[in-house]
Amino acid sequence: MRKIGLCFGVATALFAFASGSAEARSPFLSINVPGAGTGNFQGTVPVQISAKNIVTGYTIDSNYVLHGFEGPATGPFQLFDIPNAGTGILQGTQPSAVNRFGMVAGSYNDGHFHAFLRTINNALTIFDIPGATDTHAYSINAHGIMAGTADSYGFLRVLNGSFVKFSGPGGTRIFTALINNNALIAGEYYDASDNLHGYTQTSNGRMTAFDVPTFTNTEVASINSKEQIVGDAFTGATYQAYLREKNGTIVTFDVPGCTSSRPQSINYNGEITGYCQDANGVYHGFIRHPDGTITLDDAPGAGIIPSTGTEQLSVASNGKIVGVAVDNNGAFHGYRLNADNSQ
Repeated sequence: MRKIGLCFGVATALFAFASGSAEARSPFLSINVPGAGTGNFQGTVPVQISAKNIVTGYTIDSNYVLHGFEGPATGPFQLFDIPNAGTGILQGTQPSAVNRFGMVAGSYNDGHFHAFLRTINNALTIFDIPGATDTHAYSINAHGIMAGTADSYGFLRVLNGSFVKFSGPGGTRIFTALINNNALIAGEYYDASDNLHGYTQTSNGRMTAFDVPTFTNTEVASINSKEQIVGDAFTGATYQAYLREKNGTIVTFDVPGCTSSRPQSINYNGEITGYCQDANGVYHGFIRHPDGTITLDDAPGAGIIPSTGTEQLSVASNGKIVGVAVDNNGAFHGYRLNADNSQ
């Protein structure tokens, strides 16, 4: 899934909710973890669901501190805090990804960012890439190989603790590093003009840069094991969704009824989830099916005013989706549903 920024993938746009333009599908399974705040910019944010229906994410409490959680999609969820995680505003513990074995990768903030790996038996490994001020772990594959960023570098870390650092073309700054089950890394780097470009990098260090034609910036949100990549491209404030195939072919697409579209996740079957924004500034979750058809999803209770709404954050290979709904008061509510609309 997409890199989650200082505090949140959901915060980078502050999402929006149902506008009534799409009928809410049922059932939505609520994911609201105890201890989460209920005010503006507080609540529960499930960031990823695995093929084994394990969900990870974080809560934001009434003091705006982040706490990690993990558990089966139907609950109960186990809250956890990394030792020495900060307790100031927007500090705390922030999981980013979970694999099929329940291994969680993420970062904690004590004024600087440090990466962690948490296994299903609660064993914890905390690490910093040597020489880095901030280390972010954004992705973990089925083999426990992690990818992330350390200051201006990307990194790949294996279970024995060894790692490889890398930079973008010409030594440029890496912004995102995600990894699939074949150890192919995908992400974004900044050029000298601070424009974003997509890249892939193989396990032997071969990097390939790519851009969505006619756009100044290309963002990468997710890569699957078939080496399909999804993300968005932009020049101004409007985001164009795209799908990049293994052979490098890029297809752009729009979500009907929306002016801006941002994919967040793609699974092995080619199902794509994300969110879009309509002309009123309200956000709607969507799933793009492998045949190219698109379904809009507005979560129950989602807000109907600008900068509120529904965002699909992750889709697993079994079609399970997790996302977040922002109500009219700006509070976050997690949910789960099925890509095929089944119960």
